[in-house]
Amino acid sequence: MGKWLVKGDRITEDNCWCLNCGKGFRTKPCAIKRGRGKYCCKNCYGEHKSLLFMGEGNPQYGQHWGVGENNPNWKGGISREPYSFNFTSELKKLIRKRDNYRCRNCGTLEEDFGRNLSIHHIDYNKQNCNPTNLVTVCASCNSKANFNREYWTKYYMEEVMPNA
Repeated sequence: MGKWLVKGDRITEDNCWCLNCGKGFRTKPCAIKRGRGKYCCKNCYGEHKSLLFMGEGNPQYGQHWGVGENNPNWKGGISREPYSFNFTSELKKLIRKRDNYRCRNCGTLEEDFGRNLSIHHIDYNKQNCNPTNLVTVCASCNSKANFNREYWTKYYMEEVMPNA
């Protein structure tokens, strides 16, 4: 370490060298006592820490948990519940295309919405992935449909999908 700077009868700063870039800098002795004073700036701290945890420096290096039943997070294949495995992104794309990328309730366009519109199950049975049971809605209309389910089921069946 460098020499102490004395102000009156107390020590005020110490010279240190950055563990990442080697540049000299000054810090207070109390910072060193607390385990600080090792890096000249936040960028050097971040760079050095990221290097410590890359490759063999990472405590989980070389551990492969596996997939499926070999993974400790495995919960018995319930990842898609309560939805059917038939409720795929391809099916959702087909329903959005069928509905012209427009909310069947309020008419919001997907491009105006800024993200994919939701696909709503008319009968609220998430296992029933028949296209006649699915309708494109925006997030606002989808959350409205979660209340007063009898009304919305009747509305979608009679008003929105009458030919289904």
